[in-house]
Amino acid sequence: MPDILRVPLKVVRLEERFVHEHVEGFGPDAILRPVSIGWFIVFNNFLSLPCGPVKPDFKEGDPVRLSIEKL
Repeated sequence: MPDILRVPLKVVRLEERFVHEHVEGFGPDAILRPVSIGWFIVFNNFLSLPCGPVKPDFKEGDPVRLSIEKL
């Protein structure tokens, strides 16, 4: 088996994901605010890759190759 695996993929979408942080209150009166956890690339095999706080320079439909290398 090779030490490097390469998988051809296509970018399905880019998305910024959020979690909700509690500000104050309880139950239905709770106030939450969205906090970004960064940008993700979603591929056609349902894999999503976190890319950090800056939107990556990819677009929907871009062909890419994911490489995994054994160290």
